[in-house]
Amino acid sequence: MIHQDNETIGEFIDACLAIDNEEDARAFYEAAVAHIQSQIDRGKWKSRYSPHEAVRSDIGWCFGEGMALERVRMWERVCQAAHPAVNHWPAAPEELFEAGRKLGERMRRA
Repeated sequence: MIHQDNETIGEFIDACLAIDNEEDARAFYEAAVAHIQSQIDRGKWKSRYSPHEAVRSDIGWCFGEGMALERVRMWERVCQAAHPAVNHWPAAPEELFEAGRKLGERMRRA
């Protein structure tokens, strides 16, 4: 998911890691959802996931990029963000590896 048309994944991750308060987190989340909705409305984005699900998952992915646990909890409170491969955070590296492997297998079969 890209928040803006010219934004990179790295910039999205950096932004998620830098946000340190619920007000900014909520504004970022709402803007990201609105961006995806505009892509859908323009016929440029199709997915089986809603904009809300996609953004929650994308933010949740950032948990594994070194996000401090108190910020993880903030994102969970603000928008129910969750890592797409596991149902809880923090997760052990072995658990993440196995969950990612299984996710990759499901994606290859789809």
